[in-house]
Amino acid sequence: MLLINSMAVLVVKIVFVLLSYLVFSKLDWRKILLDRHFYLARWACILLSITVGQAVSSYFIEIIDIFRAVIFAGIS
Repeated sequence: MLLINSMAVLVVKIVFVLLSYLVFSKLDWRKILLDRHFYLARWACILLSITVGQAVSSYFIEIIDIFRAVIFAGIS
C-alpha cells in the first residue's frame, strides 16, 4: 500500500509541474524580462513551474490525506 501511495504522490507532483509549465510557457516573457536577459526566460519558466507545481501538489496531497484520515476515523 505504501508503494501505491508513493507512486500516486509522484504522479500527482509530476502532473502539477507539467500543468504549471504549460501555463507559464504561455506568458509573454519579453514584457517581464529585459531584452538583454531574455535568454533566462526558459530557465525562469522551468524553475517557476517546478516551484509552483510542487507547492500546489503538496497542498492537494495534504487535503487528500486529511480526507482519508477523517474517513478512516469515521469507519473505526
